[in-house]
Amino acid sequence: MLLSLPPHTSGKLQPLDKAVYKSLKSNFNIACNDWMVMNPGKTITIYEIAGLLGIAFPKAFTPANIINLFRSTRIWPLNRNIFSDEDFLSSSVTDRPLENVLPIEELPQLPAQRSPVSSTSRQSPIHQNSKTFSKTFSLEFSVTTHQSLTVKPTISTSRFIPLVEVRPYPKASARKEVRQNNRKKRSQILTDTPIKDQIIEEIKLSKAKSVERNVLKG
Repeated sequence: MLLSLPPHTSGKLQPLDKAVYKSLKSNFNIACNDWMVMNPGKTITIYEIAGLLGIAFPKAFTPANIINLFRSTRIWPLNRNIFSDEDFLSSSVTDRPLENVLPIEELPQLPAQRSPVSSTSRQSPIHQNSKTFSKTFSLEFSVTTHQSLTVKPTISTSRFIPLVEVRPYPKASARKEVRQNNRKKRSQILTDTPIKDQIIEEIKLSKAKSVERNVLKG
């Protein structure tokens, strides 16, 4: 099975990052310590690393560890509720409202289609289910289009007021528009005679403009 992980979730969903690499590092450190005890006064070079890694690798990449990795990350058996609300708190700093979201009044309306069933006959269960599905789909669509990523604090009528309402989580500032230079330039050899003369002319022209500006200011 080909599995792709969403961005910034490898700390929770990447099986290798979850435990195998940790076990590999600890076993590699043990192998290095044993080598330094057996070889006092010597340093580990690149020629010993492959052998030390060969000692640690079979201890970390065992079938039992690999199976437990997929179980601990809830990839297999599947568990969609591996993340709690606390895991998403760090991402709330960069939450921004959705852009280019049309309200329900401006959404394109689909043309009504008449049922081919005659008026005297009763509607089939398939037609009734399609009506129920269309109502449910339109309700879910209207709810999702009005959802926003920013949570507005509401004043509670009870005595308990959450700390988030008193002091909300910090938010990232708005994105700045980056001006891109649309002038396309190509690589040049500056020592060539025509290009060198052109650069000299541009320098002279810029100096003449600066002198002219100073004369007008004076």
